[in-house]
Amino acid sequence: MRSKQPTIWDIAIKLNVSISTVSRALRNAPDINPETKKAVLDLAHQLDYQPNTVAASLRKNKTDIIGVMVPEFVHAYFPNVILGIQEVANAAGYKVMVMQSSESLDIEKHNLQAMVSSRVDGLILAITRETNDYEHIMTAQRKGLPIVFFNRIVDELQGSKVMVDDYKGHLWLFSISFKRVAAGLPIWQARKI
Repeated sequence: MRSKQPTIWDIAIKLNVSISTVSRALRNAPDINPETKKAVLDLAHQLDYQPNTVAASLRKNKTDIIGVMVPEFVHAYFPNVILGIQEVANAAGYKVMVMQSSESLDIEKHNLQAMVSSRVDGLILAITRETNDYEHIMTAQRKGLPIVFFNRIVDELQGSKVMVDDYKGHLWLFSISFKRVAAGLPIWQARKI
């Protein structure tokens, strides 16, 4: 059984102060008595109080969560993309929610609905091979969800699109492979020459 998490209400009752006083103390507002602030912070620490991010996101109308959906995790490309997204998102103060569609249109629809319901602030999406009906994506966009598409790009969908030029990439890799092999260096050390 899950134990009850302490709330600002619990702190307010124990200290006989208002909820707004506790909230202001926790936010380090300047208009609160230093002794009251110290008492609130001490009790919050003692109770191991953690802010309720769900309540905060309702207040701010922002979750600070970016959704990422990829067709699979087993392909080396997608985990590397996710790591890059996570690094950039974390540096900007965002958390990342990652889901896999398993190359299934039905799972993609279900996961997209879950992300919309979770109120992600934006979505980075690589659609499945099966995706030939885009209504679920357009519905999310009509609700105001910004979506960045990558890997598989569809002209019918509006939004930012990140594309990789596989042909030029392969030509570049092919050309540097010969140069690196000739120099006796591993390919992964290659830089554009």
